[in-house]
Amino acid sequence: MKYFENLPKKSFTSSIGDFTISDFFTYLDPNLGIIDETPVTVDSKTTLLEAAYSTYGDLNSFWMFVSANETINPFTLLAPNTTIFLSQNEAKTSMELVDSVSGITNYTFPKGSLVAPYVANSGGSYSYSSVGNFNLNGPLSIIESVSYFKGTMIIKDQKGATFSFINQSGVTGSQVVVIYPTEGGTYTIQTPLFPTKTKSAVKEVVEIDVIEAGTIEELYGDLLSPTKGKSTPSAPATINGLTTGTEITATRALELQSKNITAYIPEQTGILKSLFVTAKYK
Repeated sequence: MKYFENLPKKSFTSSIGDFTISDFFTYLDPNLGIIDETPVTVDSKTTLLEAAYSTYGDLNSFWMFVSANETINPFTLLAPNTTIFLSQNEAKTSMELVDSVSGITNYTFPKGSLVAPYVANSGGSYSYSSVGNFNLNGPLSIIESVSYFKGTMIIKDQKGATFSFINQSGVTGSQVVVIYPTEGGTYTIQTPLFPTKTKSAVKEVVEIDVIEAGTIEELYGDLLSPTKGKSTPSAPATINGLTTGTEITATRALELQSKNITAYIPEQTGILKSLFVTAKYK
């Protein structure tokens, strides 16, 4: 790539041949010069390679976006595309788990725990039910994310059956069992529990915009998708009686997120070649 073509080279010989590599102690410092920048509107539906070709006419120039935006990881630079996000997360379910249909005690479990339909013990020790109230060959899901603040969990797509044993309609009467990891590398079974307040993960409230205080309460952080741009939506609400503000769902948070990244003006990118710094060590 052109970024590495401009770096000093070192040669070395190994048992599998001779190689030339870029000098690890040379880096680009764009702060040494003045380069005009411009915003580029793009999200994760477009790759950085495609954006580079559109902006600079060169696929290999994607590294200039990384430099212009002062980021290290190019895979987290672009905002998630809302359409792609919906297709990947609509089947995931947000829920709370309670110990009875009246919802007296709320339970939360760590990420990676298994959720399966509850099956009452019956039969001899050779029966699948003797392992702990669930069918080893039956449907299950995995807890993908947890908000201990809200007592809410998001489970992945439900696998192993032609039906969803936890629906997204708000309340389900189906009992479930949770197999969760504990210290020492073992697992514990919690049973039976009742899913409640179920909904599609994309409808989960991930933030509260507290307008009066000028702050945003992060209820999930990067639970569903990282949000970079902040805005002020409508519909004030109170969450669990703890704070008054504006509910922002996962989908809405993505819609409000800025789709602009920074790019160097193409006509000035030649300046970058003079901004390499080589660290000298004795």
